[in-house]
Amino acid sequence: MATLLTGTQALRGRATLDLVIEAFDYRTAALYWGISDYETAFTVHAILGGTPGYRDLLPSPPPKRPRDIARWLEAGPLNPSSALFREDDYLLTEERVLTDRALYHSVVTEIANGRRTQSEIAAALGRDQRAVQFPIKALEDTGFVTRTDDALRDRRPTYALTDPIIRFHHLITRPALARFEDRDTTAAWTDANTAFRTHILGPHFEHLAQEFTRRHASPTTHSADDPPPSQRPCFTTQPAGHNTKSTSSTPDETRMDPRRS
Repeated sequence: MATLLTGTQALRGRATLDLVIEAFDYRTAALYWGISDYETAFTVHAILGGTPGYRDLLPSPPPKRPRDIARWLEAGPLNPSSALFREDDYLLTEERVLTDRALYHSVVTEIANGRRTQSEIAAALGRDQRAVQFPIKALEDTGFVTRTDDALRDRRPTYALTDPIIRFHHLITRPALARFEDRDTTAAWTDANTAFRTHILGPHFEHLAQEFTRRHASPTTHSADDPPPSQRPCFTTQPAGHNTKSTSSTPDETRMDPRRS
């Protein structure tokens, strides 16, 4: 639809508003799904992200506790009959500029597996770096990949997948597609649990921490104008036999229980 406003299209120059609707963040998604358990809400967000429309596509109610995740996945995202079972393929197919689907799926898979630089992606695919420049740029332009420039090294950007469900399917569903299609879901999910924790939960927690720092942290938390160490408060731990309490003090006044050092 975005192409209707570009080039020689009839609606070129007629747009008066550019309204970007972003997916729900972790907190909003937890409220929307009605999940009060933090670990469960985090896991669901790591799988589906914050797209609100996915809730109505799943037949079973959302999980309430961590032990409900496997049952919920088996009835929903990992069920071959579910509309979300091939959601990653549908999303990539909708973008007409992504013509070589096999190539784009391969690039997405390598990024999902932790290969975040152009050289790493090219090496994993057995291609020259210049051969992957265009597909990476196309995925970036269509919103499937985000680019982060290295603060210390010029021209060494890193790439990450934007949509969690694409990452989930490329790491969990696609490698064991035949097993999930045969509805050997319990065993296949158990075998994929290590990859799920390493390549999905870990990076997703890192992403949420970065987003929280960027949006909500106090400026003094990440500012170059932090007070010097001598002016920062520290805490005193009372020796054994006293009531434990914390009091603000200067570093010279700090006393530590020797049994804890």
